[in-house]
Amino acid sequence: MGVDIGNIMDRTTKYFYTSSTYNTNGNNPISLKWEGEAPHNSSLKFQIRSADSEKELINADWYGSNGTDSYYLYKDNSLVNILGKWIQYRALFNTENGANTPVLNSIEITFEK
Repeated sequence: MGVDIGNIMDRTTKYFYTSSTYNTNGNNPISLKWEGEAPHNSSLKFQIRSADSEKELINADWYGSNGTDSYYLYKDNSLVNILGKWIQYRALFNTENGANTPVLNSIEITFEK
């Protein structure tokens, strides 16, 4: 049995992974780094959202390097003005043509001490 190429939800070649929520204990995140591969025109992109409570996080906007509707595109990114006691990240896996899949091995968010 075959399956159509693309995300079963909307048939695009994009898939999101949304992380668990994380209590920062008042420490500000300062960098986002990731390890992985994005072969043959595929790509990995990231966004972060933050809020003062875990409940408020659900309605918070996602931010990238240039505000909402943008993404962190590089393997090593500085984070600025990510405020709030709770954060969450999401990764966008873009397969571009449905044949080549990016692979995310690890992600690291570093906090101010």
